[in-house]
Amino acid sequence: PITIARSNEAGKNGTVIMTITGNNGINLGGNYLVLDGGVWHGFTFNVNGVTAYSNVPSQSSLAISGNNNVMRNVFFNGNYNAGTGHSLGITSSSGTTRLEYCDFYQSVYEDQWVVAASGPFTAVFDHCVFRDNNKPNRQDTAHRDVANPWTGQGGWSLIINNSIFFNTPGHA
Repeated sequence: PITIARSNEAGKNGTVIMTITGNNGINLGGNYLVLDGGVWHGFTFNVNGVTAYSNVPSQSSLAISGNNNVMRNVFFNGNYNAGTGHSLGITSSSGTTRLEYCDFYQSVYEDQWVVAASGPFTAVFDHCVFRDNNKPNRQDTAHRDVANPWTGQGGWSLIINNSIFFNTPGHA
């Protein structure tokens, strides 16, 4: 695996903060990638009104494509600025993508995450928190769901273990 991790060196081991703005999101593509924050919220993605990266059925600000990837201790700090997609998008055709100890707060525009997969693929959310993805402005036409497990390609599995959902009325 290729691991992207926050430093453990004293004085250089603070939270890694990435602010996603503008017209494109971030695409992490490849197999066996590990994004490890090391501690709760070790990596923070601040999502600020992104038009979004388009490689999933509905666009995402942070898109992960490939097989057998892991994200650990990542905070997705979304907001309600105008955008066209989700805070996180996952595409794959085989293996397992794991999200462990991740925190999803609000979303960029619609859902907190979307998975578009085909083949023998499994998405695992373990010890994750999904919170505050409610609509602050009822005139906003976007739906605010926690998840969009897109079934257009079918044939994949979703596992959610030991996770917490709160303040998402009617949108889980």
